[in-house]
Amino acid sequence: MRRELDLLLLVALSHGMFLAEAGAGAPPGSSHRIGVRVVEGRGEFFDTVTGETYVPRGHNYVRANPSGTGHALFKTGEYDAAEVATAMTAMAAAGYNVIRVHVDRIHIEGEADAPGQRLDAAYLTNVVDLVTTARTHGLHVTFNFEFVPSTYDSLRGTPPPNVAGRNEHVMSQGYLEALATFVVDVLEAIRAADATLLTTIFSFNLWNEAAFFSSDPPFSLSAGFVTPAEGGTYDLSIRASRQLAADNGARYFADFLVARLKAAEPQLLLSISVFTPRAAQRTGYDGVDPIGSPIDSRLPFRVRALAASSLDYIDLHLIPTSFPWGLPYDLEAEMAVIEFDELDPAKPLFMGEIGAYKFDHSTVGSAIRTLLNHQARTCDLGFDGWVLWSWDTGELPTIPTLWNAVEEGAAIREALSPLVRPDPCVSPFLASARRWRLYE
Repeated sequence: MRRELDLLLLVALSHGMFLAEAGAGAPPGSSHRIGVRVVEGRGEFFDTVTGETYVPRGHNYVRANPSGTGHALFKTGEYDAAEVATAMTAMAAAGYNVIRVHVDRIHIEGEADAPGQRLDAAYLTNVVDLVTTARTHGLHVTFNFEFVPSTYDSLRGTPPPNVAGRNEHVMSQGYLEALATFVVDVLEAIRAADATLLTTIFSFNLWNEAAFFSSDPPFSLSAGFVTPAEGGTYDLSIRASRQLAADNGARYFADFLVARLKAAEPQLLLSISVFTPRAAQRTGYDGVDPIGSPIDSRLPFRVRALAASSLDYIDLHLIPTSFPWGLPYDLEAEMAVIEFDELDPAKPLFMGEIGAYKFDHSTVGSAIRTLLNHQARTCDLGFDGWVLWSWDTGELPTIPTLWNAVEEGAAIREALSPLVRPDPCVSPFLASARRWRLYE
């Protein structure tokens, strides 16, 4: 079967079946099982076949490079189909319905920077295998993207003046063109292998934890002007103008990518995930101030800007931790800094990463208490889905260790299981009164 998929994808690549640059539309009758709708003013996910509300609950399935940089799940020669199937069997048996995975820009690179040669066919075969296995087990897949393979460099062009480094990725029209083409090419590869697999895809996260960087132009500059892809011109000496450049840029980034992806597959759910400014030790959306944080040059896309875009839902990563402030986790402060009360409730809220760090919790029991309380509190706020980081990832060189689902006798897998706890808004450790700061 894998050889047949390899051959099919090679034929598709060689005959130009990936038509992102040509603006190919979706084939007639294409459908996705999970959609979004508004019920009594509030957005929610639903099953388009049964009409029932759909609450995505699952796990990040991660295989990192030994260096700790990048993702190796689908890497040619290292992808383990049997291991993936075993994991999904256990997930499904516990009642989970979503698996979240990362597409790596390095390992997916093809042979040349030319249409039909930009993506590695064997890597794509592994992607198709995972989606096929997910369908067998009744799971839906969220794919995460971040950065563009070098085989798309010819599409990047020249960034605007005063835009460079990592900010080029989100403020240069050429990079947006390359990113859109890359993501659509992956979509078309799955369609070419088996168009019915599209019903198994929950969503595409178009950029994982999108952020601007105060260490790179334009935000490393304290004077001058910048005119990014969005088209406005902004004074870099004025904090409000800098933040407006970020907010308008974030919305343009989202809307441009959504337009390109929806042209290829109108019913595909799309999002861009973010963390909160407090996670980068910033007190708010500060104009991407170079001295805004002593530890982190990132400022995430403003949630309100993404909520105003054409994205289908908001993916907000909220891991309850004492880091980086050295204080007990404060959900109320997190909600205040993202201007939660100003968000339009018509977009569903999804937590693509939830977890518990081992430096915060010396025992799995402590981690479970925090996770269940956090899930219940955010459920009260209107969140409609949670995905644990992670299923079975252990120590990584550059990432602090979180408790995973299967260690200590799979204690967290069982505690978060929808079969064990059907209502995510209920925690056995919480009274009915709201206790925002109580996680222990």
